[in-house]
Order: sequence, then structure tokens, then C-alpha cells
Amino acid sequence: MLAAAVLAAAVVLVLILAVGDSGPEVTDTIEVGAGPGGITVGSDYVWVMNSDGGTMSRVNPDSKKVDGRPVQVGEAPQYVSTGAGSVWTTAGLGSRVVRVDPRTARVQRTIVVGVEPTGIAATDDAIWVADAIADNVQRIDPRTNRKAGRPIEVGTGPQAVVAGGGAIWVANFREDTVSRIDPQSNRVVATIRTGNGPAHLAFGEGGLWVANVSDRSLVKVDPAQNRVVGPRVQIGGVPAGIAAGDGWVWIADTGDGNVLRVDPGEQKLDGDPVDPGGHPAGVAVGEGAVWATVPNGNKIARIEP
Repeated sequence: MLAAAVLAAAVVLVLILAVGDSGPEVTDTIEVGAGPGGITVGSDYVWVMNSDGGTMSRVNPDSKKVDGRPVQVGEAPQYVSTGAGSVWTTAGLGSRVVRVDPRTARVQRTIVVGVEPTGIAATDDAIWVADAIADNVQRIDPRTNRKAGRPIEVGTGPQAVVAGGGAIWVANFREDTVSRIDPQSNRVVATIRTGNGPAHLAFGEGGLWVANVSDRSLVKVDPAQNRVVGPRVQIGGVPAGIAAGDGWVWIADTGDGNVLRVDPGEQKLDGDPVDPGGHPAGVAVGEGAVWATVPNGNKIARIEP
């Protein structure tokens, strides 16, 4: 009798744990502008780049609604970052960087830079902008809103840029490498081969995470060793964005129409894919949730991690 009771209690406990750990799920969807792609969380809001409409939407994470009117920022905005008290985006077809005041959601300054600006990373004292045509990264001083120093030559076809671990990291799509820039010397101090077509970067959860579009994989770079470490995570579809935070790494898999959760310790997919209601183009973590853009629905999905 005692053994049977113990067994029954164990079964109940397993059932409770199974029900309690239901995994990530979409809790809300929010309509934004046309063709949302790039997304970031910062300055108490979620910021969404509406590529087709040339606008930026400010989303209140508490009310789960768009706050105010969309901000006109130029043609085909995609990459976005927050830092130095502002929100920064690149208007790739307009050869410029646009600075937006997060409090008023108004354009503060437009800065002409490069030929085809793509990735952007904002820190407290510098804004770093990649140019996919010129194959370089330009530094902007947020105090003067001017270019600072000469462009830094990186690999061919630079895309995403991210700051972390005391360095600036650049994904060189056509060279299959990532460049590490020392912000003190403004020089490339390491070039790391990561896979075919690196296009998306995230820093956190133990390292630099690189999504390779052409071979559909996610790899981890150890910033202490400047090399890829651990197993390669294979992605079923095509990665369109990654984010790291709150204990996980997240992938927007636009090919299969899912958001994937990766265990950074095991470096493997964890749980079932999350359907955001379309083909996601970007993903960000913050304000207690994961946020994914869905351009074919002109919306973003809030995911409870």
C-alpha cells in the first residue's frame, strides 16, 4: 500500500510539473505599421521599424498598444538600437542615420553617413554604423551628431552590429566572418570565421551569438578566445533575427514561420517552436517578454517566455 501511494504521488508531481512548464506562448498581438522588421526594447518602450511604411512605432509594453503616431524616419528602415538617451535607426535607402527622442517620439537629427547603412549599435558614448557597400563601420559622436574619425575597414558586406564585452562586433555577410572592433583604438583586433552568411548578432547569455543565413545555423563565439565554441545549432528555416536575454537565446525563423528558443548552456533548441501568427522578421527581449515582428500581418507578437 505504501509503495502504491508513493508511486501515485510521484505521478501527480510529474503531471503538475508538466502542466506548469507549458513553454513559451503568444499572449498578445499588436498592430503596428506596414512591414515591421527591426525591433528593440529600451527607454521603457518597444521600438518597431516599419520598413514598407518608412516609419517607427513606439509600443507601450504595459498597455500593449502603440503609443502616439508613427515617426517618419525615411525609406526602408530596418536596424534599430537604443543608447545615449535616444533611439537610432538606419534608413538604408537614404544613406542616413536618424536619431529619435524616446520621450516625444520625434526626430532629433538626421545624419548623412555612408552609402548603404545597415546595422547599428548605440552605446553611451558612440554610435556604430555598418555600410554594406563601402565595407566599413563609421563611428558617430552622439554629443555632436557628427562622424568621428575615419571609417573602420571590416569584411565584405557588413550587416548587423552589436556592442558587448567591451567590443563592437560586426557580421560580414559576404565574407563569412565577424569582425571585432576595439572601441578604444577604433581598430579591428580579431576576425572570426563563423559560418556561411552571418547576418544577425546578439550579445549576452555567455557570449556572442551569430545567426548564419546561408547555412541556417546559430553559433556561439567566446569573446575571451575570439573563436566559435560548442555545438552548432541547426535551424530548419531561415533566421531573420536573434536576441539574447532572460536566460535564453531567441531566433526569428522566417522560413518556417516560428520563433525558436535556444538553451545557451546546452546550445540546443529547447521546447516547441512558437507560432507568432506569420513569418517573423525580427525578435527582441525586454520588459518581461519576447517580442517578434510579423511583417505579413503588420503586427508584433508578445511572447511569454
